[in-house]
Amino acid sequence: MSRKVSIKHWIEYLGVRAVILALRFFPHRAALAVGDAVGNFLWHLGIRRKIARRNFDLCLGDRYSPAERDSILRRSYANFVRSIVELARLPKMLKNLDRYVRIEGLELFEKLRNSGKGALLVTGHFGNWELYGAALAKAGFPIDAVVGYQTNPLVDRFMVEYRRRLGMGVIRTGTASVGIYRSLRLGRMVAILADQDARDAGVIVRFCGVPASTFRGTAEIALKTGAPIGIAYISRNPDSITHTAFAVDIIYPDKLPPEKRNVEYITQLFTDILADGVRKYPTEYFWVHKRFKSTVGY
Repeated sequence: MSRKVSIKHWIEYLGVRAVILALRFFPHRAALAVGDAVGNFLWHLGIRRKIARRNFDLCLGDRYSPAERDSILRRSYANFVRSIVELARLPKMLKNLDRYVRIEGLELFEKLRNSGKGALLVTGHFGNWELYGAALAKAGFPIDAVVGYQTNPLVDRFMVEYRRRLGMGVIRTGTASVGIYRSLRLGRMVAILADQDARDAGVIVRFCGVPASTFRGTAEIALKTGAPIGIAYISRNPDSITHTAFAVDIIYPDKLPPEKRNVEYITQLFTDILADGVRKYPTEYFWVHKRFKSTVGY
């Protein structure tokens, strides 16, 4: 996909490279402390705070007081910026990545790898999902990520190459289905963020009890190929430095009863499992994205 590069794009790109370089010179704890401070600052500035509160109230509003909600959301902002810091520092962390990420449920990933049909790995805007992909690649699991396009073509190319250097393959949206089928034929795992608003192209299921348009493709491809769907997410540990990557469950479409072998049922099934993760670890969720844009609105 060729796009015209402007002076603004170059300035943004050089700024991104400069920030990444600077963060690599910090000690790890100090770099994460910077991320924590920036996240708190963004929360207090009110950036997308209305959206975050709206999402939280829809999903978990009956469980927490407004003060508790805001405390959780502030921490989710901090966690997100910490994740950006970690992404910037990943090449430096890669050699000893198992010090930072513990994979729980490794036997489920082994089952996905050995399925003979490839596998679809479903996760969401949850924890440091980029770190998860790098950890699986480092552990020897062949993994490709479905990735959208950045508005800045220079940053976009940089991020694609960055992921490849971390050991992940990249499948671009737009032609994703072709790339996914190819990866599955090669026996690879394909990582998909399955909690994005799909607008008119989606099937309506419930996410944390709220109607949400969700892309049909994951379930459709699984039904056509027989590839299993693994559901996974990653959570930052209480020390704020290390993470636990969870393999939660596997859906085998061809083992479901005939009446349940359909897009809506399978999509609801993995959405429910992801929603359980949000309820368990609400500070890890990326509350500022417009999950319910097509259904509830903002």
